[in-house]
Amino acid sequence: MLNIGSLFLPVTITFVLVIVFFSALQFFLKNIYKTSAITSLFFVLFFLFGHVNSLFPPYLEVGGHYFKDVHYYLLLVVWLFFFFMISKEIFLNKKSFVFATSVLNKISFFLVIFPLISIAVYAYGHQVIKADSDFVESEVSVERDVKKNYPDIYYIIFDAYARGDVLQKYFKLDNEKLYQALREKDFFVAEKSTSNYSQTYLSLSSSLNMKYINDLAEQVGKNSADRGYLRDLIKDNKIYDILKNKGYEFVVMPPMWSGVAGNLKSDIEFSDKNRIDNFENMFISLTPFGKILHKKIVVDYLRDRIRYNFEHISDIAKIDKPTFTYVHFLAPHPPFLFDKSGNDVYPPGSATGLDGEKCFKENPDRQEYIEKYREMILFMNGKIEKLASDILEKSSTPPIVIFQADHGSGFTLDAENPDKTDMRERMSIFNAFYVPENIKKDLYKEVSPVNSFRIIFSHLFDKKYEILPDRSYFSKWSEPYNFIDVTRLVL
Repeated sequence: MLNIGSLFLPVTITFVLVIVFFSALQFFLKNIYKTSAITSLFFVLFFLFGHVNSLFPPYLEVGGHYFKDVHYYLLLVVWLFFFFMISKEIFLNKKSFVFATSVLNKISFFLVIFPLISIAVYAYGHQVIKADSDFVESEVSVERDVKKNYPDIYYIIFDAYARGDVLQKYFKLDNEKLYQALREKDFFVAEKSTSNYSQTYLSLSSSLNMKYINDLAEQVGKNSADRGYLRDLIKDNKIYDILKNKGYEFVVMPPMWSGVAGNLKSDIEFSDKNRIDNFENMFISLTPFGKILHKKIVVDYLRDRIRYNFEHISDIAKIDKPTFTYVHFLAPHPPFLFDKSGNDVYPPGSATGLDGEKCFKENPDRQEYIEKYREMILFMNGKIEKLASDILEKSSTPPIVIFQADHGSGFTLDAENPDKTDMRERMSIFNAFYVPENIKKDLYKEVSPVNSFRIIFSHLFDKKYEILPDRSYFSKWSEPYNFIDVTRLVL
């Protein structure tokens, strides 16, 4: 989603660049019309570059070998040549170029104003719809009990972290070492856990509200692609309502997934002073320098946040009041940013986290996907094991910790074709709990995210929440509310 605040930095940078470029050119040309024409030409070409580049695949296949970013560099050469030749013609020509400047200015204006139009259209057409809840009324009326020594709760999402049997089948990786290390710390590992939904927005909207959200198909429409309704469910979630009335403080770590960026209620926010959002990412990608800047800005940004969150989550244990912490790691989901030793890896193509068939359009080397996903898992495992130890060691009261994937890996995913997707791979997830023994005895190996907090809250607050059937639903990316029951395919 775009928001007005996202526009400030890109528009400001663009304005400064225009002023600097115009002023430098005018100093040499001494002709305001030619300076204006060349300046307008430069910025029209500047922002059209990304649109033209997107028409070409990032790989060139020759004799079964893939050459990365060939089209990008060829287009960059053509772009520079085209700009130089037209600028030379403007410079040498004796015409005033008043009309040409006017046309180019209008095109430049459109390229800048288009994102604003997108925001206005979304804001006008979007209405807030909240799914019904079967337990909210009774919970929100409960008086706060801030004196009770409730445990800190950590809800930590590892995006697209596959279950052990899937890792073995597709990635030739035995994950038992991590599971055993967690069990030794008294974690319960749900070895047959599956996600309830195939997309992150749907999965988190469900787990944070402790219910299935299939009723949105009637409220929103099966053909709608507007995920704004899901953002509303994530922001105004029922876990927040329940825990806030028990005196919990809500902690937010620096976000990596756009669905929670600026969209979570919080009392305490950790900040790494490193921020780039979807619009700024799009702004970078439209420029001729997008390939370089993506690697230096977007990829490094994601990598730094992964490191920062792993290092600082355990600091939350120092807070006196009971806390609920939501953390979302965009990992091991693509882009694959680390090797197993934690060394930096720069992914080819887009740095925005494409997966499945969309990922393979940018990088058709499936063996490379297998190897890099496996490396990311091994890197994450070391960090997860250390994070578990750090949280437990720093907590004065035994906490509740949930390590959970929102959905499985995307090696076989075709987001628009369920028949081409291995549902067991997509829906099977890593899911582990550190909870008191009285809660652990009610956990079971097939437990799905929709029941995580129902089981925990039933014991923690002496209120019985019904355990729902563990079901799995697939949706096309273009129709997130058109739910297909695939439970029998993931067993």
